[in-house]
Amino acid sequence: MISFRNSKSRLKRFRELTETVHTSALIEASLPVELWVEILALLRYMSMCFQTEHWTVSGTNYYGDHLLWMRLYDSVAKQIDGVAERAVGTAGEEAVDLGRSLDKIMAMKDLSGSRGAEKGLSLVNRLLMILEGADRLEMSIGTRDFLNGLASEMEISVYLLKQRIEGISYKG
Repeated sequence: MISFRNSKSRLKRFRELTETVHTSALIEASLPVELWVEILALLRYMSMCFQTEHWTVSGTNYYGDHLLWMRLYDSVAKQIDGVAERAVGTAGEEAVDLGRSLDKIMAMKDLSGSRGAEKGLSLVNRLLMILEGADRLEMSIGTRDFLNGLASEMEISVYLLKQRIEGISYKG
């Protein structure tokens, strides 16, 4: 049987340990501001490229391509807000500075002379490489989980774009 005194000292020790954990959890290791700027700018550029493809698609696969690009830019647009909020919360407002983002976007506009699915795949792969590099950095569990979720979403885009490039269709 555990004595009351023993239980009290255990409870006191538990509280000491959890207070230490809570204090250290508040001091979150954050990604560098420049990395947040890069991720956010690339997502914004992807969104603009995907939406432009959605508007300008033509040809025999018009309707399917129209829906594909809509799905891709909708997905990216949803990610932008989450990335921006996480960036501000962990690295400050300078991580979402519009001027810095526009500078990065202007530098990206010539990443690839291609259009369509090839360019889309190139942009998504670039983001995945950045996220893979970021995964080696120290960050909170929540930020790591958030970025892994973003990577997972981008892998779906890779699958869809590869299907389009390879011209694979499924007959039901």
